[in-house]
Amino acid sequence: MPKRRIYLDAAATTPLLPEVYEAMQPFWSQNFGNPNSLHTWGREARVAIEEARRTISTLIGAQPDELIFTASATEAANTIIYGLVSARHVKSLIVSRIEHHCVLEPAQFAHHHWQIPLAYIRNDNLGRIDLNHLEELLKTLPRPALVCVIHANNEIATIHEPQPIAQLVHHYEGFLFMDMVQTFGHYAINLAELPIDYTIASAHKFHGPKGVGFLYVRKGKPVPILLRGGAQERQFRAGTENVPGIIGMATALQTVLNHLNHHQQHIQNLRRYLRDQLKTLFPDILFNGDASDQGLYTVLNVCFPPHPAGEMLLLRLDIEGIAASAGSACSSGAHQRSHVLEAIGAPPNRPSIRFSFSHLNTQDELDYLLEVLKRIYAETPTPTT
Repeated sequence: MPKRRIYLDAAATTPLLPEVYEAMQPFWSQNFGNPNSLHTWGREARVAIEEARRTISTLIGAQPDELIFTASATEAANTIIYGLVSARHVKSLIVSRIEHHCVLEPAQFAHHHWQIPLAYIRNDNLGRIDLNHLEELLKTLPRPALVCVIHANNEIATIHEPQPIAQLVHHYEGFLFMDMVQTFGHYAINLAELPIDYTIASAHKFHGPKGVGFLYVRKGKPVPILLRGGAQERQFRAGTENVPGIIGMATALQTVLNHLNHHQQHIQNLRRYLRDQLKTLFPDILFNGDASDQGLYTVLNVCFPPHPAGEMLLLRLDIEGIAASAGSACSSGAHQRSHVLEAIGAPPNRPSIRFSFSHLNTQDELDYLLEVLKRIYAETPTPTT
């Protein structure tokens, strides 16, 4: 066993906070009723769900009836794309190339299954979309289009501001879907002030439980439906609600936002410290995406110098007790290179590792990481020519 265990993969998932577990516990063992039953047990569960819905909607500047609880952000993304396409609410799809797989793959499936036009927006080497190209696509593709642009990329930390994108999309009668999985709980988000039509969230990205998320549908926009067979969620999402998970999600969001300023400053300092120390340790190091202070402050994607140690670097870190990632956890079982790194033209001869942070990390942990990296590179000699 390694001497230390250091978790630097918070973009994949975060640990459950103790107060979240405490809030969830009664709904497994005591208040276990089905929220759709009419008896006392059921009514207690229903009241708890609706209180959680009000809490979340207040925290994110939404109306309670604009939220639909789901089993994950992936389900919510599939619901938006399949629901709008199958009901013919949209006639074309436009996506960025750095979207999460839960957006890219449903868009590609919808294109092949329903023969709906699908186009990809050009981006620069930081992953930022080309607004001029987006406008060209909106002009030429059948209307209305569903435009999918991630708010903050989970691999390379690039952030897209909603306003200029939404202005274009709405001018051409389209709908804007922004994946905000990496920003809910990490930024103060007021959807009442953001011109987004659809967005998604996943509780386990902000210290809530796995297996629960939500879909936001702005009032007046078409409501997509994926799961049928019950009247749950106002008939928009069939299936018995995950009562403990919903309670935990609301508690987690409330808890992290209560400490948002402190957490932001702490994590931003950690990210900045690691970035600067890596520059000192490896003078020719590169960073994928937006490593500046304007990027997503929980993620730093490091492009290490070419070196024999790079081939097994992620495994070597794991052996030393350090958890990091080569990209999205949803594709970690795959051997091909990250589609996001391909899209931004990251050097293929350099190992890229994503370090992602939570408020639970410390500078001492980063010092250990730097010590391990220095030792790994020193112990692996560079071949002579």
